Amino acid sequence: MKAIKVENISKKFKDRRKFYALKKINLEIEKGEFFCLLGPNGAGKTTLIQIILTILIPDEGKVEILGKDPFVEKEVLTKVNFVPMERPYSHLKVREFLFTYAKIYDVDLKKVDELIKEFKLKNLEGKECWMLSSGEISRVSLAKALLNDPKILFLDEPTFGLDPKTKIEIQNYLKKLNKGGKTIFFASHDMAEVERLATRICFLKGGRILDVKDKSEVIKRFGSVEKYWLRLGG
Repeated sequence: MKAIKVENISKKFKDRRKFYALKKINLEIEKGEFFCLLGPNGAGKTTLIQIILTILIPDEGKVEILGKDPFVEKEVLTKVNFVPMERPYSHLKVREFLFTYAKIYDVDLKKVDELIKEFKLKNLEGKECWMLSSGEISRVSLAKALLNDPKILFLDEPTFGLDPKTKIEIQNYLKKLNKGGKTIFFASHDMAEVERLATRICFLKGGRILDVKDKSEVIKRFGSVEKYWLRLGG
Protein backbone atom coordinates (compact mmCIF):
# COMPACT_ATOMS: atom_id res chain seq x y z
CA MET A 1 0.00 0.00 0.00
CA LYS A 2 1.34 3.41 -0.98
CA ALA A 3 1.24 6.37 1.37
CA ILE A 4 -0.06 8.54 -1.47
CA LYS A 5 -1.11 7.67 -5.00
CA VAL A 6 -2.12 10.22 -7.62
CA GLU A 7 -3.45 9.07 -11.00
CA ASN A 8 -4.01 11.35 -14.00
CA ILE A 9 -4.89 14.39 -11.90
CA SER A 10 -5.79 17.48 -13.91
CA LYS A 11 -7.16 20.80 -12.74
CA LYS A 12 -8.18 23.88 -14.72
CA PHE A 13 -8.72 27.38 -13.42
CA LYS A 14 -10.32 30.27 -15.20
CA ASP A 15 -9.32 33.91 -15.34
CA ARG A 16 -9.61 35.52 -18.77
CA ARG A 17 -9.05 32.08 -20.17
CA LYS A 18 -9.03 28.51 -18.98
CA PHE A 19 -5.60 27.18 -18.12
CA TYR A 20 -4.25 23.99 -16.66
CA ALA A 21 -2.88 24.35 -13.13
CA LEU A 22 -2.15 20.61 -13.30
CA LYS A 23 -2.08 18.33 -16.32
CA LYS A 24 -2.10 14.51 -16.06
CA ILE A 25 -0.13 14.21 -12.81
CA ASN A 26 0.87 10.68 -11.78
CA LEU A 27 2.79 10.03 -8.56
CA GLU A 28 3.31 7.25 -6.04
CA ILE A 29 4.85 8.02 -2.65
CA GLU A 30 6.02 5.20 -0.41
CA LYS A 31 5.51 5.13 3.35
CA GLY A 32 8.41 6.76 5.15
CA GLU A 33 9.54 8.93 2.22
CA PHE A 34 10.58 12.55 2.52
CA PHE A 35 9.08 13.57 -0.80
CA CYS A 36 9.35 17.01 -2.36
CA LEU A 37 7.44 18.88 -5.03
CA LEU A 38 10.02 21.29 -6.40
CA GLY A 39 9.04 24.12 -8.69
CA PRO A 40 8.67 27.89 -9.06
CA ASN A 41 5.65 29.88 -7.96
CA GLY A 42 2.70 28.90 -10.14
CA ALA A 43 4.04 25.40 -10.86
CA GLY A 44 0.95 23.77 -9.31
CA LYS A 45 2.52 22.59 -6.05
CA THR A 46 -0.08 24.02 -3.70
CA THR A 47 -2.91 23.00 -6.02
CA LEU A 48 -1.75 19.37 -5.96
CA ILE A 49 -1.48 19.30 -2.17
CA GLN A 50 -4.94 20.83 -1.83
CA ILE A 51 -6.41 18.22 -4.18
CA ILE A 52 -4.81 15.34 -2.26
CA LEU A 53 -6.29 16.80 0.94
CA THR A 54 -9.72 17.27 -0.75
CA ILE A 55 -9.61 21.05 -0.30
CA LEU A 56 -9.95 21.28 -4.09
CA ILE A 57 -11.77 18.88 -6.41
CA PRO A 58 -9.85 17.74 -9.50
CA ASP A 59 -11.41 17.97 -12.94
CA GLU A 60 -10.23 14.44 -13.59
CA GLY A 61 -8.13 11.76 -11.99
CA LYS A 62 -7.97 9.83 -8.74
CA VAL A 63 -6.27 10.21 -5.36
CA GLU A 64 -5.50 7.59 -2.72
CA ILE A 65 -4.17 8.12 0.79
CA LEU A 66 -3.07 4.91 2.51
CA GLY A 67 -5.05 2.93 -0.04
CA LYS A 68 -8.30 4.88 0.40
CA ASP A 69 -10.08 7.51 -1.65
CA PRO A 70 -10.19 10.56 0.67
CA PHE A 71 -13.14 12.04 -1.24
CA VAL A 72 -15.22 8.98 -0.32
CA GLU A 73 -13.59 7.46 2.78
CA LYS A 74 -13.04 10.70 4.63
CA GLU A 75 -11.92 9.00 7.84
CA VAL A 76 -8.49 8.53 6.25
CA LEU A 77 -8.00 12.30 6.56
CA THR A 78 -7.72 11.86 10.33
CA LYS A 79 -4.35 10.17 9.63
CA VAL A 80 -2.84 13.22 7.93
CA ASN A 81 -2.25 16.88 8.71
CA PHE A 82 -1.14 19.98 6.87
CA VAL A 83 1.03 23.03 7.50
CA PRO A 84 0.01 25.62 4.85
CA MET A 85 2.20 28.50 3.80
CA GLU A 86 -0.39 30.90 5.24
CA ARG A 87 0.10 30.84 9.00
CA PRO A 88 -2.77 31.09 11.54
CA TYR A 89 -2.67 34.73 12.62
CA SER A 90 -5.40 34.14 15.16
CA HIS A 91 -6.40 36.36 18.09
CA LEU A 92 -6.41 33.20 20.21
CA LYS A 93 -3.51 32.77 22.58
CA VAL A 94 -1.08 29.99 21.71
CA ARG A 95 -2.37 27.57 24.35
CA GLU A 96 -5.99 28.37 23.43
CA PHE A 97 -5.20 27.86 19.75
CA LEU A 98 -3.64 24.44 20.37
CA PHE A 99 -6.42 23.43 22.79
CA THR A 100 -9.04 24.33 20.19
CA TYR A 101 -7.47 22.03 17.62
CA ALA A 102 -6.89 19.27 20.17
CA LYS A 103 -10.65 19.28 20.79
CA ILE A 104 -11.39 19.33 17.05
CA TYR A 105 -9.07 16.35 16.55
CA ASP A 106 -10.49 14.66 19.68
CA VAL A 107 -7.08 14.02 21.21
CA ASP A 108 -5.98 14.03 24.84
CA LEU A 109 -5.34 17.60 25.97
CA LYS A 110 -2.10 16.40 27.55
CA LYS A 111 -0.76 16.34 23.99
CA VAL A 112 -0.86 20.15 24.00
CA ASP A 113 1.49 20.27 26.99
CA GLU A 114 3.83 17.76 25.34
CA LEU A 115 4.05 19.82 22.16
CA ILE A 116 4.43 23.12 24.03
CA LYS A 117 7.46 21.57 25.73
CA GLU A 118 8.77 19.96 22.53
CA PHE A 119 8.63 23.21 20.55
CA LYS A 120 9.77 25.45 23.44
CA LEU A 121 6.52 27.44 23.46
CA LYS A 122 6.12 27.79 27.24
CA ASN A 123 7.06 31.46 27.23
CA LEU A 124 4.63 32.09 24.34
CA GLU A 125 1.55 30.15 25.47
CA GLY A 126 -0.20 33.27 26.82
CA LYS A 127 0.58 35.38 23.75
CA GLU A 128 -1.92 35.93 20.94
CA CYS A 129 -0.90 34.19 17.71
CA TRP A 130 -1.10 37.35 15.61
CA MET A 131 1.63 38.90 17.78
CA LEU A 132 4.15 36.12 17.12
CA SER A 133 7.18 36.39 14.86
CA SER A 134 7.35 34.32 11.66
CA GLY A 135 9.59 31.75 13.34
CA GLU A 136 7.34 31.50 16.39
CA ILE A 137 4.16 31.06 14.37
CA SER A 138 5.89 28.40 12.25
CA ARG A 139 6.64 26.42 15.41
CA VAL A 140 3.05 26.82 16.60
CA SER A 141 1.72 25.71 13.19
CA LEU A 142 3.89 22.61 13.20
CA ALA A 143 2.86 21.79 16.77
CA LYS A 144 -0.79 22.11 15.74
CA ALA A 145 -0.23 19.75 12.79
CA LEU A 146 1.26 17.10 15.07
CA LEU A 147 -1.59 17.06 17.60
CA ASN A 148 -3.27 14.08 15.93
CA ASP A 149 0.05 12.24 15.43
CA PRO A 150 -0.43 12.04 11.64
CA LYS A 151 1.06 9.23 9.59
CA ILE A 152 1.55 11.68 6.70
CA LEU A 153 2.51 15.31 7.15
CA PHE A 154 1.96 17.78 4.30
CA LEU A 155 3.84 21.08 4.27
CA ASP A 156 3.70 23.97 1.81
CA GLU A 157 6.91 26.04 1.80
CA PRO A 158 7.62 25.07 5.44
CA THR A 159 10.48 27.53 6.04
CA PHE A 160 9.47 30.38 3.73
CA GLY A 161 10.46 33.76 5.15
CA LEU A 162 12.30 32.39 8.18
CA ASP A 163 15.68 33.53 9.39
CA PRO A 164 18.55 31.07 8.79
CA LYS A 165 18.72 29.83 12.41
CA THR A 166 14.98 29.12 12.66
CA LYS A 167 14.99 27.57 9.18
CA ILE A 168 17.67 25.07 10.20
CA GLU A 169 15.82 24.29 13.46
CA ILE A 170 12.59 23.52 11.56
CA GLN A 171 14.44 21.48 8.93
CA ASN A 172 16.21 19.43 11.61
CA TYR A 173 12.93 18.75 13.36
CA LEU A 174 11.33 17.59 10.11
CA LYS A 175 14.27 15.24 9.53
CA LYS A 176 13.76 13.87 13.03
CA LEU A 177 10.06 13.26 12.33
CA ASN A 178 10.89 11.47 9.10
CA LYS A 179 13.50 9.26 10.80
CA GLY A 180 10.81 8.43 13.35
CA GLY A 181 8.66 6.97 10.58
CA LYS A 182 6.44 9.80 9.38
CA THR A 183 5.91 10.22 5.66
CA ILE A 184 6.54 13.85 4.73
CA PHE A 185 5.23 15.42 1.53
CA PHE A 186 6.34 19.00 1.07
CA ALA A 187 6.37 21.70 -1.56
CA SER A 188 9.26 24.11 -1.99
CA HIS A 189 11.06 26.33 -4.46
CA ASP A 190 14.14 26.47 -2.21
CA MET A 191 16.63 24.13 -3.89
CA ALA A 192 19.06 24.16 -0.98
CA GLU A 193 16.24 23.09 1.34
CA VAL A 194 15.16 20.33 -1.03
CA GLU A 195 18.73 19.09 -1.30
CA ARG A 196 19.01 19.04 2.48
CA LEU A 197 15.72 17.27 3.20
CA ALA A 198 14.23 15.24 0.35
CA THR A 199 14.79 11.58 -0.39
CA ARG A 200 12.94 11.88 -3.72
CA ILE A 201 12.03 14.89 -5.82
CA CYS A 202 9.27 15.67 -8.30
CA PHE A 203 10.37 18.47 -10.62
CA LEU A 204 7.20 20.39 -11.47
CA LYS A 205 6.74 23.31 -13.85
CA GLY A 206 3.65 24.80 -15.44
CA GLY A 207 1.42 22.10 -13.99
CA ARG A 208 3.43 19.29 -15.59
CA ILE A 209 5.98 16.87 -14.21
CA LEU A 210 9.39 17.29 -15.79
CA ASP A 211 10.87 14.31 -13.94
CA VAL A 212 10.83 12.37 -10.67
CA LYS A 213 14.15 11.19 -9.26
CA ASP A 214 15.87 10.01 -6.10
CA LYS A 215 17.87 12.89 -4.68
CA SER A 216 20.93 10.67 -4.28
CA GLU A 217 20.85 9.90 -8.00
CA VAL A 218 20.53 13.58 -8.87
CA ILE A 219 23.52 14.51 -6.70
CA LYS A 220 25.63 11.63 -8.00
CA ARG A 221 24.96 12.32 -11.67
CA PHE A 222 24.61 16.10 -11.78
CA GLY A 223 26.32 17.44 -8.66
CA SER A 224 23.35 19.39 -7.30
CA VAL A 225 19.58 19.72 -7.49
CA GLU A 226 19.96 23.16 -9.05
CA LYS A 227 22.16 21.88 -11.90
CA TYR A 228 19.62 19.19 -12.76
CA TRP A 229 16.75 21.66 -12.56
CA LEU A 230 18.49 23.92 -15.07
CA ARG A 231 19.26 20.92 -17.26
CA LEU A 232 15.54 20.12 -17.34
CA GLY A 233 14.82 23.66 -18.49
CA GLY A 234 13.34 24.72 -15.18
